Amino acid sequence: RGIASALLQSPFYGSRRPAGQRGPKLRHVSDLLALGNATIEETLALLRWLRAAGYWPLGVCGFSMGGVHAMMAAACIREFPVGLVTFCAPHSAAPVYASGALALACDWPALQRGVLQEPALNGSALERAEEDLRQLAQRRMLDLLSVTDVTRLPP
Repeated sequence: RGIASALLQSPFYGSRRPAGQRGPKLRHVSDLLALGNATIEETLALLRWLRAAGYWPLGVCGFSMGGVHAMMAAACIREFPVGLVTFCAPHSAAPVYASGALALACDWPALQRGVLQEPALNGSALERAEEDLRQLAQRRMLDLLSVTDVTRLPP
């Protein structure tokens, strides 16, 4: 009694999955960042709308990646306190995709080809061993996804 819930469906999942995307597997690394940004912004908008409509107290929760997004949303809202509960949420997407559970889902050969196309690399990069390219692609993935590290957020 007196408790309600809303379930936000993130972009790239369910009915919000783009045409051509098979299942939950994202096609581009940038899709992961767009998904996170949209989910957090939509969560903030929903929280503000609920608060303006007189609903109180408010909280967010999430499982795994949803937990990371819940942490980020809770840290970003400053107008009022928001409760937070997470389950199995990593501190960042970086280790999960670069060397953890979802590393096997990454198309490392495509990411390695992307590394070779970076203007900062010269022709000697073509002479690198395949393992070196894999490590460089993983490093780029870690660097890119470091923006998802919730330990950088304010308390």
